[in-house]
Amino acid sequence: MSESIFLPKKMLSFKTRRLIMDSSELKLYEEGFFTENSISLQTSEIHDLRFGIEVIRGLEFNIGREYLILIKDKNKKVLKISFSSLYGYQRIVRDELYILLINTIWNKFFDSKFEYFLKKFSQNESFQIGNVLFNTDGIEILNQSLLTSNSLKIYWENVQTEDYISNFTLIDICDVINKNRSFDYLKDWNTLMLKAVVRSILSQKGLEHKPLF
Repeated sequence: MSESIFLPKKMLSFKTRRLIMDSSELKLYEEGFFTENSISLQTSEIHDLRFGIEVIRGLEFNIGREYLILIKDKNKKVLKISFSSLYGYQRIVRDELYILLINTIWNKFFDSKFEYFLKKFSQNESFQIGNVLFNTDGIEILNQSLLTSNSLKIYWENVQTEDYISNFTLIDICDVINKNRSFDYLKDWNTLMLKAVVRSILSQKGLEHKPLF
């Protein structure tokens, strides 16, 4: 059974837009007076998610916000959902729509992958989310820089997490200043998956620490 969510029209556009989701695909469909177009991703191929809100600046001050959700498949094809609110117009309604979209996309296309990672961990198997390697004794944040090959290892009993509006941070409570990494929800793929898996493992181990900040 498919589910459709209507999206706000783009500025200066009369096209009706909706996101269509079912067991086989995710489709962004646009229909105008004389034209229609769509982009779709096969459910089995969906692999990555990132999202965030960017400020729209005027000449002297902020005039609105743009909501962005990007989904990528295994072949690097990206489906981009975007809409905006200017001068506060329907801001609350569009905030709610943004949250609804993220929750719905997660539940339909990413929750099963979340369960898959937890199953691998329960079976003492290593796996990787982005540049973070998970194993039985902790996490290893692999260094993507060409300048150094050093990675950052944090044992489970020392893992602290901090969650903010735009980013999620992993911290070693034994060396807070030098051993920490932040992941941006909009710029870094799968930050939400990283947060969900890390915090679920910490909860299972009874290792949830109080926020540091």
